[in-house]
Amino acid sequence: MAIKAINLGTLKSITFPEDTDDPTVREIGAIDSRVLGHLRDKATDLKINPDDPEAGADISLGMNEFHFQVAQFGLKGFSNFQGEDIKGKSKDVMFSTQRKTVGKVQYDVCDDAVMAMVPGNVLQFLANEVLKINNLGEDEGKG
Repeated sequence: MAIKAINLGTLKSITFPEDTDDPTVREIGAIDSRVLGHLRDKATDLKINPDDPEAGADISLGMNEFHFQVAQFGLKGFSNFQGEDIKGKSKDVMFSTQRKTVGKVQYDVCDDAVMAMVPGNVLQFLANEVLKINNLGEDEGKG
């Protein structure tokens, strides 16, 4: 079967598997290939000692920041995401966006302040789900 283009308009509703009692529903979508490549490049750090280039390179992967940004670009909305006001009273967190530029293209992404409220394990889950949308389907690329 032929490889299909990524549908950048695809939206998928997901819930965190452990959020079973009146769960938060999140809407996620694909990330275009330019952004995903940019995020992957930013997450990779290669260092070579100029005084000893034969010693080999040190490579580090900033996966936490990578997952944060994948989730930030891929999160398109949510419902029933609860926070607390100053007095500790439960309230809905409102989805909001901000502009980020990759190359010369501007993207509306989930606001940093909203992303800061997402628990780490949920953030990891969101990023993995967004990346699944960006991968080939099971029947693509075979043959």
